[in-house]
Amino acid sequence: MIVGHGIDVVKKSRIQKIFSRYGKKFAYKILNTQEMNDFLNSKHKTAFLAKRFAAKEAIGKAIGRGILNGTLLKYICIANDKNGKPFVKSINKKIINENEFDFFLSLSDEIEYAHASVIIARKSSVV
Repeated sequence: MIVGHGIDVVKKSRIQKIFSRYGKKFAYKILNTQEMNDFLNSKHKTAFLAKRFAAKEAIGKAIGRGILNGTLLKYICIANDKNGKPFVKSINKKIINENEFDFFLSLSDEIEYAHASVIIARKSSVV
């Protein structure tokens, strides 16, 4: 059963402007340690940050809490599988019990924008 759906769009130039001003401090504010490793190895740093920010914002909307002045950002870990498909790797239990839900995440970016969509569904009990 679907319990939430969130969508977000981020203008990449906005992220670039913030990143140019604050550098890695900005990245540390929105990424957790696992994501920082991926970020440091990424070729397209602005796109990486924009997509992660959009994903976390979309998740916040889907669970009905927003990003709570930035506190939610570090509680969510987004990763990519070996084929590049994004997935929600972990969420702090203060936000939502990830063991009870499945997260279906889609990320996309073009020249100007990064987009994220997430559907949260309650896991069905197998009888």
